[in-house]
Amino acid sequence: MNVWPEIAFGDLVRDETGGNVKTLQSDYLPSGAYPIVDQGQDLIGGYTNDEGRVCKSELPVIVFGDHTKCFKFIDFPFCLGADGTKVLRPKKTVDERYLFYALQRLHIPEAGYSRHFKYLKDGKISLPPLDEQKRIAAILDQADELRRKRQHAIDRLNQLGQAIFHEMFGDQCSTIKVSEYLSDIQSGKNLVGVDDDQDSGFRVLKISAVSRAGFRPSETKPLPANYQPPKEHLVENGDLIFSRANTTELVGIPCIVEGVKSNVALPDKLWRLVPSPSKSDKHFLNFALRAPSARRQIERMCSGTSGSMQNISMQKFNSIDLPAVPLSEQQDFATKVLRVSAIRQKVEDDYKAINSLFASLQHRAFQGGL
Repeated sequence: MNVWPEIAFGDLVRDETGGNVKTLQSDYLPSGAYPIVDQGQDLIGGYTNDEGRVCKSELPVIVFGDHTKCFKFIDFPFCLGADGTKVLRPKKTVDERYLFYALQRLHIPEAGYSRHFKYLKDGKISLPPLDEQKRIAAILDQADELRRKRQHAIDRLNQLGQAIFHEMFGDQCSTIKVSEYLSDIQSGKNLVGVDDDQDSGFRVLKISAVSRAGFRPSETKPLPANYQPPKEHLVENGDLIFSRANTTELVGIPCIVEGVKSNVALPDKLWRLVPSPSKSDKHFLNFALRAPSARRQIERMCSGTSGSMQNISMQKFNSIDLPAVPLSEQQDFATKVLRVSAIRQKVEDDYKAINSLFASLQHRAFQGGL
């Protein structure tokens, strides 16, 4: 059993965010001299050439996403993203890699798009002798490297679908409005989740279920015991959904639902897009709305103040221009991306197995069992 002292977060970790220049996402470059690290899931969100924006903290640091709860270990010069990015450094002599893993073990309640740093500051961290910290970090690093390799393979497979789309339709000159491809757009309802002990058996999707990497079926919350969603508000596997409201980087992202049970409802910030059977294929629409030309239109059409939730109205969404592609060619594209999806599923299964091993190692490590 763990007999190591537990140190309060505030006694061990220093917030060094203040005094650093933050970069708005609108100022991100696709390439540049200095990478920008923000609270998004990707390690690097963009680039800048402004040396004056480089973080002043001694490296390495741990970057924490105040909204996303995402931790990143950064050991290279970088610039900060504008919203919700915290830069953390140890106050005492601590192995930085050990601290990185230990912080991820702290319980941080889910607060939606609210800030989570207040919960992180309440945590306590087990602190073994420095040599033991280094030994634990080295073991976890090896397991984490296996995870990263599988994740890299998944990321490449995710990019392959968009590459196939560009090869088949990238030079398409003629366009039609997205509304011409759809027979309906269905909105969910504003549903407030509750604690799990009040679970009604029904759940509602969080907006975080929609991501650039695809649909995340675990991102749901329970509904009150006395509430049963109407049947038309329940989502089904195979539905094409769209985030009409989210953070700047995630608003306007489509996903195809997979892996949900029959008791999950659609929230008001997500739409279900119903393709016209005679004109469009959902796999084609999924990638068409993720293509750079569509993303640029969506970003221009969104409203909301900088750093807040962004929204796109249904009227503006319906006016988006997409490539005009015959249904037969869309279905040919769908066949190709489904083959890629089957390969990706096998790699994802491997990733889940390695992830379980990593979680087991983490648990044993911080219980003194390694």
